[in-house]
Amino acid sequence: MSFLLKSLRSRQVGAHEAADRLLGHKLYTKSRQMRFADLQPPHKAKHVLKNVSDINSLLKNNPESEHIFQPHWTLDVYTDRPDELENLSLYEILAWYEREINTGSCKETLKLKNINFHLRRRTKTAYIVTHQIVNPNLSEENKQT
Repeated sequence: MSFLLKSLRSRQVGAHEAADRLLGHKLYTKSRQMRFADLQPPHKAKHVLKNVSDINSLLKNNPESEHIFQPHWTLDVYTDRPDELENLSLYEILAWYEREINTGSCKETLKLKNINFHLRRRTKTAYIVTHQIVNPNLSEENKQT
């Protein structure tokens, strides 16, 4: 115990910070998770590669396959959403749903129409959805760098 107290003597800290340090609590965390909505046109949208093991098995089964990217939330998942979610906006789907490949219980998830993924609703808090403002009519000369 004296070692811990000596390690905190190097600078003045409040009682709350000292207690948190002694108990091993984090001194900072983010309170909410964020999800980025990529609203760029399809030819400019950024795609995330699948896992290496998924790509290897895909190329082993079909060497000509070009499906090496995960489904894009805006271009693939939202447009392929199940009929139960037709009335939800893109913002609501990005905020409240997680995409999963295989699920243990199909009762809690909704299968996408054409893609082999399921959507599972979050139970506690929604993501904060952020996006970049995109104006397709803006000329190249007027774009900010």
